[in-house]
Amino acid sequence: MAFDVVIKNCRIVDGTGSPEFEGEIGISDKKITVIDLSVSERGAKTVIDAKGKIVCPGFIDITNHADTIGTLFLYPNQESMVAQGVTTIIGGNCGSSLAPLLSPNDISTLQKWRTENIATVDWLSLGEFLSTIEKLKPGVNFGTLVGFGTLRRGILKNQNRLFAYEDFLKLKDTLSLALQEGAFGLSTGLVYAHERTATTEELIDIASVLKKEGGIYKTHLRSESSNLFSAINEAISIGRGADVPVSVSHFKAIGRRSWKDFRRALGLMERVSADGVQIHFDVYPYITTGSFLYLLLPLGVYEGGFIALFKRLHDPIIRLDVIKTLKKQTLHYDTIIISTAWKTKYSIGKTIKQISESIGISPEEVIVQLLLANEGRVTIFGRTVHPRNVQLALEHPLSMVVSDGCGYDLKHRETGERVHPRSFGAFPRFFRLATKKWGSLTIPEAIRRMTSVPAEIMGIKKRGILAKGNFADIVIFDPEEVRSLGTFEDPYQYPQGILCVLVNGSVAIRDGIHQRPRAGMVIRKE
Repeated sequence: MAFDVVIKNCRIVDGTGSPEFEGEIGISDKKITVIDLSVSERGAKTVIDAKGKIVCPGFIDITNHADTIGTLFLYPNQESMVAQGVTTIIGGNCGSSLAPLLSPNDISTLQKWRTENIATVDWLSLGEFLSTIEKLKPGVNFGTLVGFGTLRRGILKNQNRLFAYEDFLKLKDTLSLALQEGAFGLSTGLVYAHERTATTEELIDIASVLKKEGGIYKTHLRSESSNLFSAINEAISIGRGADVPVSVSHFKAIGRRSWKDFRRALGLMERVSADGVQIHFDVYPYITTGSFLYLLLPLGVYEGGFIALFKRLHDPIIRLDVIKTLKKQTLHYDTIIISTAWKTKYSIGKTIKQISESIGISPEEVIVQLLLANEGRVTIFGRTVHPRNVQLALEHPLSMVVSDGCGYDLKHRETGERVHPRSFGAFPRFFRLATKKWGSLTIPEAIRRMTSVPAEIMGIKKRGILAKGNFADIVIFDPEEVRSLGTFEDPYQYPQGILCVLVNGSVAIRDGIHQRPRAGMVIRKE
């Protein structure tokens, strides 16, 4: 039989954690047809010689924001994802998804993500949204969670109140239908204003829909700093109460005061996992976080969304109180860098302290003025995570690797935005740290954390393992050379050592050069 693609002379690491073995791979009609010691290349349309290189499954990024940030629409090739070996992304994270919508105007409630300026909304249901993505023909496989914040805002609009009984039923019915249409689960962003009022009991009741329809509860914790331990406890309570699997997104301890709680939180997850609670967490391999500037404000100031926030900040009495409260916090303004600012582009790349000194106002006033000038759409970098905690998390058996970023084209550099380098190199960086610098994980185990583990936890079928009948999402790389190159000063650099990437059997990168086949598929929970 003639194959579409034959990969010769492979060091195969199949994604299961098993030792590597030599072999060759034949691919036909998007899938792996054969894995054997020798595969005939006669009649093959494409032959790739992988001599001396590792051949493994494509990496799966389950905490990705290409949908809500909008780069899935701006750059459907998702080149910075493919360049680092990512072949599948899951959107709808941290409580925000682009579907289901109760009305087309609901997209405007995702103000912090800017998506309303990028995508033409021609969908309401999750099924309609996925059909739109299919027409887009992305360069990677795409699946989505349902965002709790999106559901909540769709029903309550800008009212930050508890659900009435009929509201609650509507939300659960909408979630149930979305799960039937292919969503992989429910995500929450309990740190964000519109979700903060949700109680643990309410979330357990909502998560019970996941038990019935099938799906994961994936959470951006209510706190990643001073209340980290109680936030982990809440996630466990929701998983246990609803009897559903739990995944903690971008798990970390932010700020010196919380660093000491990290080991304790890990230990708690270990204990409940041993007791039968299905819990995992994902991590991006950087000590510098990416977040929203408005989250530095006191909680009550941004309740009710951006419109309410701006009204309060324009009130001189409230504004003065905000500044006084900020002054009492231990914020290190010399380490907080503006990464994106919609209108005040002069501030990008500068620390809050530098801006404060250059214009002669307090750092706290800088925060307020930047938020008002940019209609709230300002993101920041902060070196707030301890390196040892990042290592502990990435080495932990309950962990997976993610980018917490999104796919970009190199031309995005022209915007002047300082995007987080994780969008260009999270996966190669993890591999090099774990197998070279720390030497704590074997190559098969490091690859397992990026492939079969996220596939199994999310319920993604026929991906994450190199096996006959599975989709041919494949990465070929040099384990000695692979490394991330992007920096915070210049993130727009593709990694080194990723030689070939196949998405559903189509060659997306060959010899390090993008082929742009846009062969990604929409994936639905089965």
